[in-house]
Amino acid sequence: MAVTLRINYTATQPTTCAGRLIRPCALHSRGVKAPFERGRHLGKSRRRWLLLGLPLAILVMVPIRAAGEGEVATRELTISTSTVDFSGNPVEALTVNGSIPGPTLHFREGELARIHVHNELDVPSSVHWHGLLLPAEMDGVPYVSFQGIAPHSTFIYEFPLKQAGTYWYHSHSGLQEQRGVYGAIVIHPRDGAPTPPTDADHVLVLSDWTNANPDRVLGLLKSGNDYYSIRRGTNQHVWGAIQRGRLTDFLRREWRSMPDNEISDVAYDRFLINGRPESWIPANPGDRIRLRLVNAGASTYFYVQFAGGPMTVVAADGLDVEPFVTDRLLISVAETYDVVVRVPQNGTFEFRATAMDGSGSTSAFIDAGDQRFAAPDVPKPDYYQNTMNAGFLRAMWRTAWAVRGRTTVGGEVSGADHVEGEPEHARDAHGDGSARPWEARHAVRGARVAGADCDCGDPPRSRSGASSHGRHGTLRLEHERQDALGAARDTDQEG
Repeated sequence: MAVTLRINYTATQPTTCAGRLIRPCALHSRGVKAPFERGRHLGKSRRRWLLLGLPLAILVMVPIRAAGEGEVATRELTISTSTVDFSGNPVEALTVNGSIPGPTLHFREGELARIHVHNELDVPSSVHWHGLLLPAEMDGVPYVSFQGIAPHSTFIYEFPLKQAGTYWYHSHSGLQEQRGVYGAIVIHPRDGAPTPPTDADHVLVLSDWTNANPDRVLGLLKSGNDYYSIRRGTNQHVWGAIQRGRLTDFLRREWRSMPDNEISDVAYDRFLINGRPESWIPANPGDRIRLRLVNAGASTYFYVQFAGGPMTVVAADGLDVEPFVTDRLLISVAETYDVVVRVPQNGTFEFRATAMDGSGSTSAFIDAGDQRFAAPDVPKPDYYQNTMNAGFLRAMWRTAWAVRGRTTVGGEVSGADHVEGEPEHARDAHGDGSARPWEARHAVRGARVAGADCDCGDPPRSRSGASSHGRHGTLRLEHERQDALGAARDTDQEG
């Protein structure tokens, strides 16, 4: 005897479905039966639903890996307090895995990064992955993308690695980054080694250090006093202006009630490479070494240069760029650059990072022999020269730096004194034949300059197959050129 199952829906309260408030099904309220109610046998209906539901249950129970997701790469980071001594004065600092900077995290493009961050502090913490493409909830900015990592707890960051290059990580909680919570990230290309090929690959994390509590530093900066300029010896006065022939600039600034000219706000106790005032890199004569530079400083811009010759810049902020050669590079806060240097002969060659304000430097020595070769000194700025009354671009051009250097783009060189098309009066506006910042900017963007060849290979090709700038071609940004020429004319008139 066939048994028919009839289901009567008697619910009178609204129900919810997928987050919405709905009323009982209108069909059932009118007595219309569901498909399996319409005279079907209970046994056949049950078998059908089991056959349909079993595959779905299996899919739910088995983890599904996202398309293109690679192997899981697990890392452990522990944020804690430690005592450090960088300048003869032991102070309490924050460390990652017991060191400043924290460990360099190496991954390969396409992997799934799974990073356990253990917060052993008594206050909340966080880690932001600077420059990485990742889901918003993994970005590590408290009260923007997540709540932060509670004291004495662990947070697991998990995200696919969609890019390759040099990046870095740091805390985004309070002033913890300034106290030591930062480190480098290297993501190797999915298809092998980065280009151009090199004999060695090293990470250099640049940073600044103050023994003062960062909260006190912030309070001093907010008060607007001259504490740091007096400590650094850069405060300005009438006698100093007279000595330097800058009395007009000094009086003009005082008349406008402007504060003293400054390049950096804080007087730091030490500048560090990989947590040391001096670091050493073993090498052999003739080696081509890739240096991955990360500026993890709180507020310091660094000029970097190599005693063994020019550097070939091959990547910026994690992205490959058209290679260009320069003997001095300015790296600002949070930027990363990959440069390639060649060890020319037996000897130890200094790779120096000098604070832009001229207050100090830090060095890494590439050790390939006994004789030591020092990197050139960077001229100190003239703080009395008034650079704040002619607009931002002119101020940048008219800084007191006499920065000499050569810049080569895509295999064409650079003597900075011979930029093609540069007006004679602009070339020697400083009176010393030195290179100007706008020249380097043009070189980076593709300006043709004359000199030796770059040893980093041929320049990238455009889609048409031709060189992106041509061996005899020139790429100029006309509005920048006009700004620079205008600044040069103003300088001539003031002189």
